[in-house]
Amino acid sequence: MISEQTITKKLTCAVSRKEVKNKPLLLEVDIEDSIIMDYCIIGKGSRIRRAIVDRYNFIEPGTEIGYFPASDQQRYPVSPSGIVVVPKDERTQLRVS
Repeated sequence: MISEQTITKKLTCAVSRKEVKNKPLLLEVDIEDSIIMDYCIIGKGSRIRRAIVDRYNFIEPGTEIGYFPASDQQRYPVSPSGIVVVPKDERTQLRVS
């Protein structure tokens, strides 16, 4: 288990209220109250809040998910409580050996 303080201090990455196990994190991303499935790449400068990101997704650098409800609803399914769901992206499945 990695503490939030350790991540923020050593990786310049803000992660709050979640458990991180065996997951590589990219620098300069902000992930809050979210679940990021395996084989995802989160681009530099991205901000993700109250979201579930399914497997095999590439989140473009600078993307904001969970901050602008109207924009999120145009791109992704959003639950009645405001949780954004980013479904598995079949087009950009990463090849993992």
